[in-house]
Amino acid sequence: MKERLRKFIEIKPVVVQGEPDAHNVFLQVTNQRFCVTSYACETKEDAEWTADMLCVALEKIVQEVTQG
Repeated sequence: MKERLRKFIEIKPVVVQGEPDAHNVFLQVTNQRFCVTSYACETKEDAEWTADMLCVALEKIVQEVTQG
């Protein structure tokens, strides 16, 4: 399921002074877009980890909602 949820997550570079590899993580559902990182991740690797953890959380929500 993680792969199916990952299509709703975007990682974009962001300009942050002193952090040349900073990235933000977004949840995009149709025309709604939410930045899920209150501060930029220092590296793309950190952003990928954040996106993976978001997928885990979303998967748990889907399971709970569908199983009642």
